[in-house]
Amino acid sequence: MEVTVIGTGYVGTVTGACLAYLGHHVTCVDTDASKIARLQRGESPIYEPQLEQMLALGAERGGLDFSTELAGAVHASDVIFIAVGTPPLPSGEANLAYLEAAAKSIGAAMDGSKFRVVVNKSTVPVGSGNLVETLVREGLSDQRRDDRIRFGVASNPEFLREGSAVADSLYPDRIVMAATPQHYPSCANSTSRWLLKSSRRRPAFRARLP
Repeated sequence: MEVTVIGTGYVGTVTGACLAYLGHHVTCVDTDASKIARLQRGESPIYEPQLEQMLALGAERGGLDFSTELAGAVHASDVIFIAVGTPPLPSGEANLAYLEAAAKSIGAAMDGSKFRVVVNKSTVPVGSGNLVETLVREGLSDQRRDDRIRFGVASNPEFLREGSAVADSLYPDRIVMAATPQHYPSCANSTSRWLLKSSRRRPAFRARLP
């Protein structure tokens, strides 16, 4: 499966590395060129046990690329994960600027060659799934794309704990997913398929994972 992960912070880097380890080709995209350069050298931008090992294993197994260019990655992808930051505003509300930019950019880059699933993993207020779909469609509209472009939007929140994020990603104790009724079967199939491989691909350092 071809996967794009937008955002190379805590959630995005761990998700991308683990998906690649499980055999999917993953491209992680970020606007921070210095962070991408570090990841291209195999260096993790965050401290998390076993993460740099997973980056190396992911590159060997499925293929793990890092880029500042989103359009080409989206065009090739079956599933696009949004894992950008949503820091709090002075009012206490989530700053959705990065989420909005990512969703519109996804729409601008999609074509009608395949059905794609856009999965939001960023921490957002209730109801943001509808917002993501609206923004993707705005991106399509800005590029004067037609309605034949097929996509679904799903929400798949993360439950990663610092210090055990790799284990939590590969061996989750729960999976939460939401999507619109008409798209749920396609979204669920695409986004949960990789989890079914987890028990069959144990990393060499599995015994040291929590």
